[in-house]
Amino acid sequence: MSATTTTGPVFAGPRTALPIPAEVDVLIVGSGPNGATYARVLSEHHPRARILMVEAGPRLTTVPGLHTRNITDPDEQRRTVRGSEGGDSTDSAEVGTHLRQERAGAVPAAGTFFVDRDAAARDDDGTLPAAALSSNVGGMGRHWACATPTPHPSELPRFVPPGEWAELLGRGRRLLRSNDRPLTDAAHWAECLRRVSAAFDASLPDDRRSGNMPVARRSAPDGTVLWSGSDTILGVLATEPRETFTIAAETLCTTLHEEGGRVRAATLRSLVDGSTTTVAASVVVVAADSLRTPQLLWNSGIRPPALGRYLGDHLVIAGAFTPEYLDAPDDVSEIFGAGRSLNNTTGTASNGLGTIPFNPVTHPLHSQFGQAAVQREGGRRPVGVTMFGYLLPKQARFEDRVRFRADKSDRYGMPAIEFDYSLTERDRALADLATANVVRAAEALGASDVLPVRQPNGMSLHYLGTVRMGAEDDGTSVCDSGSRVWGYDNLHVACNGVIPAELSCNPTLTSVAMSVRGAIAAAAVLEAAMA
Repeated sequence: MSATTTTGPVFAGPRTALPIPAEVDVLIVGSGPNGATYARVLSEHHPRARILMVEAGPRLTTVPGLHTRNITDPDEQRRTVRGSEGGDSTDSAEVGTHLRQERAGAVPAAGTFFVDRDAAARDDDGTLPAAALSSNVGGMGRHWACATPTPHPSELPRFVPPGEWAELLGRGRRLLRSNDRPLTDAAHWAECLRRVSAAFDASLPDDRRSGNMPVARRSAPDGTVLWSGSDTILGVLATEPRETFTIAAETLCTTLHEEGGRVRAATLRSLVDGSTTTVAASVVVVAADSLRTPQLLWNSGIRPPALGRYLGDHLVIAGAFTPEYLDAPDDVSEIFGAGRSLNNTTGTASNGLGTIPFNPVTHPLHSQFGQAAVQREGGRRPVGVTMFGYLLPKQARFEDRVRFRADKSDRYGMPAIEFDYSLTERDRALADLATANVVRAAEALGASDVLPVRQPNGMSLHYLGTVRMGAEDDGTSVCDSGSRVWGYDNLHVACNGVIPAELSCNPTLTSVAMSVRGAIAAAAVLEAAMA
C-alpha cells in the first residue's frame, strides 16, 4: 500500500503556505489515537466546529497516522519509522546526536526515542529507565501492536456504570476496527492454542479463557491486512480536505493560558523556525501522551495534587522458544523479517497472536503470546518461534510519579521529565507468578530450559495513571469521569494516563473508550460555546 494515495487533510503552520488560525472552536494537542478520537467524535457532533490538531512531530505520510506496517516500500517504511524517533525529519543536529548515541547502547522500540538514553543504558532502580516517546503525526498509533483485549470489569472505574462501559468499549472497537477473527488458520497455531488451553483454562471462567487476541485491522479486497492507525480513527478526516479540520505538524504547544477556570488560549511554537503563535479556543484537549500531557499542564501552572502521580507501567516478562511441533530457525530474522523483533509477531499470514485474559482470582495478570512460522520449500514441517509473555498490572501508589524540572529542559525545550518509581512486594509476587507461568507454557508446548526475561521498567510503553480519572476532586485524581480536569470547564485530558492504573491488558481500547466519553462531555461544552 502506498502512503501517498490521497490528498489528505489541510495542514497549516511549519513547512506549509497556510498560517495557523488565531481562533478555533477546538484545540487538540497531540495526534495519536486519543486525540484522533476527540477529533472524530466532536466533528460528528458539531460538523461546523473548527478543529485544530497540533503535533510536535513531523508529518511523514500524506495520510496522517497511517500505520507503518501498511507501507509496503521498505525504504519508505524505514524513513517513516525513523522520522518518528525525533530525528531525520528535523534540522536538529542535537536530536541526531541523541539517536546515534541511543543506537550505540540500549535501543528503544522502533518509532520511539528514550526520555533519558543514559538512564536506559544504566537500567537504574527507583526510576523508569526505559521510558520512551514517539513524535510524529499519528503518534504511537503508527507503531502499536494493534492488540485490543477487553479489560476485566474489575479493572474499570466503578463510578461509570457497567452498561455504559460496555457501550463505550463497543464504540472504541468500532473506531479502532477491532477484529476478533484469528490472524491465521495455520495448523501450527491451532496446536499452540490447544496446548495453552489445556495448561491454563481449567482454572479460568468460561468468558475469560485463552484464545485469539482481538486485533485492530481490516482486510483489503485482495486479502491484504490493513493495520489500524490513528488514520483509522479519524476516518474521512484523514483522507478528505475540510475547512473545519486542520493539522499543524512540528508545532509544540508550550503553555495553556487559563483565566477563571477556563483555558482561554494556548501558545504554540514552531519547531522549524522557533516562531510562536497564540491560539484561542473554546475547548482544549491535551492528548500529548501519558508523559507530555502532565508536562504541559505542569508548565502551564495547572498542577492538581495528583498530576503525574500513580504512575503505572506494565512490567513485561517473556520467553522466546521453539515448540516441539516446529523446527528451530537458523536465523530468527528469517521468521520475523528483516529488522523485526520477537515482540512483533503479527505481520504475516502465518503468524498468530493469542491471550490469556486477566482474572482477579485465578489469573491476576495478562498474557500475550504469539507464534510465527515459515514453511520452507521441501521442508517436513514449518520453522518457527513462539513468544510467550506477560503484562503485570502495577500496584497504584501516590509515590510512583513522573515529575518535571524547571531548571533543566528536554530536547524540545520543555521541563525535563524524570521519574520516581519502585516495585512493591505485590508487584514482585506477580513477577514471580509470571515467570513460573512462562515456564509452564513453554513446557506445555514441548520446550525446556526456557529462561524468561524481565524487560527494563518502561519498555512496555503503557504508561498509566499520570492524569488519572476519579469520582470526585479529593486530590487522588486529575480529571472527572468525562476526562475534564478538575476546576476547569473546558480542559480535557486524553491518553493512557487517564486510566487509573492497575490495568493489566494492552490499554489502547480502554483509553479510546474513555476518550469517547470525554469527547461527548466536551461536545456539550462546545454546543454552549457555539450557540
